[in-house]
Amino acid sequence: MASQVGTSYQVNQAYFRVTPETELRRRDESPATAADIVAGVKFSLWITGPIAESHPVQFGAKRLVIE
Repeated sequence: MASQVGTSYQVNQAYFRVTPETELRRRDESPATAADIVAGVKFSLWITGPIAESHPVQFGAKRLVIE
């Protein structure tokens, strides 16, 4: 599991929380909303806090950029 800033971590399934503090953007940096996060949409995700080492992994979303 990656624990350093700037590292990558790939999983097949994960649960993440989007809160009012989560920054939601599109690749062109325009604003996005939680409603834009639907099945099949590709995105990059920055996380905050610890990763719960369960299956599937669980964590909070700090920034989400929809591709």
